[in-house]
Amino acid sequence: MEPIEVLAYSIDEEGKTIGLGTSYGFVVYGFEKKDPYVRFKKILGHGIGLISVYKSSNIVAYVGGGKNPYSKLNDVEVWDDRTSSIVFKKKFESDICGISLKKNFFIVALKNVMYVYKLSTGFCTTILTSPNLDGIFAYYEKTELLLTLSEESGCINMYCLKSGSPEIETIQTNIKCFKYPISNISIDPSGKFAVVFCIKTQYFHFIDLQTKQIYYKISNQGTTIKKQPFILLSPAILVAVTGGCATFYDILKNKKNKFYIMKLDKAAPPAIAFLTTWQQGGPKLHIIDKNGKVNIYEVLVNPDLEVSTTNILTKALL
Repeated sequence: MEPIEVLAYSIDEEGKTIGLGTSYGFVVYGFEKKDPYVRFKKILGHGIGLISVYKSSNIVAYVGGGKNPYSKLNDVEVWDDRTSSIVFKKKFESDICGISLKKNFFIVALKNVMYVYKLSTGFCTTILTSPNLDGIFAYYEKTELLLTLSEESGCINMYCLKSGSPEIETIQTNIKCFKYPISNISIDPSGKFAVVFCIKTQYFHFIDLQTKQIYYKISNQGTTIKKQPFILLSPAILVAVTGGCATFYDILKNKKNKFYIMKLDKAAPPAIAFLTTWQQGGPKLHIIDKNGKVNIYEVLVNPDLEVSTTNILTKALL
C-alpha cells in the first residue's frame, strides 16, 4: 500500500471548512476551533484529484485523480454524507480542470469552457475561455461575482451569477491584465479587489472590482515562481506561497512596498495554503504539506507593516 498523500483541496471563504482529496478518498475537516478535527471522510481506495466542499454542509463534489484515480477525469460526483449517497453524477466531453460547489451554483471548468449550473433549476450557462488546464477562476459569494479567463489570453471576464434570475449577467469582458497567460485569480475577503498573477512576468496586478481597472502592481520578490502559487489576501498583506517559501507583501498604497520571506521545508512542499483573519490575534497562515501535516503560523504585522511569524500548531491530519 502506497503512503497516503494530499492530491486536492477545497477551502471555504472563511477558512473554517477544509476538504482534502487524497490518494485513497477524501476527508473534510473543521478548522473553526484551535485544533483541527475530522468532520467526515470517505475511503474510496482510489485517488481524488479535485474536490469542493460548501462551508459546513455535508455535500462534497469530487473528481478522480492521482496515479490510481477513483474515476475517469471527465466524471464528477456529488456526495451527501448525511444520506451516505451520491446525489449528482455527470460525464463531460473532456477532462475536468476545476470545480466549485456553492450555495446556489455548481461551477465546472474544462480546458476551454466553463459550465455554471444553477442548483435550484439545473439551468446551465456556458462560458468560453482561453486554455485553462489549471481550472483558474474565482467566485465571491456575497455578491455572486465570478471572474474567469476570457477567450483572449491574458484577459479576464466578469459576471454576476444572480441566483434570483434565470441567466447570468455579463459585467465586462476582456479586461486586459497581461500579454501572457494568467496563472492565478484571487478575490480578497472584502470583495473590493482581485489579484491576478502571471508566471511569465512574475507580477501581481490588483484590479478594483468597481472600476474594473488595474490600480496597483507588485513584482515577485521571493524565489522565482515556476508553477501556480497559492495567493492569499488580507486587508493589509498579500502572501504568495510556493514550494520553497512564503513571501509576504504589504499592499497598502500609501506605504512603501515592503516584503518578508519565510523559508519552507523543500522536502515537504505545500499541498495547500490558506490565510484566516476571523480568529483573535493576527491573521493565521495554514500550510498543509503533501503528507497531510499542517503548520499554523500567527502572522503579526506592526504599524510599519513589518511582518513576523510564529508557529502555534503542528499536527498530522492524515
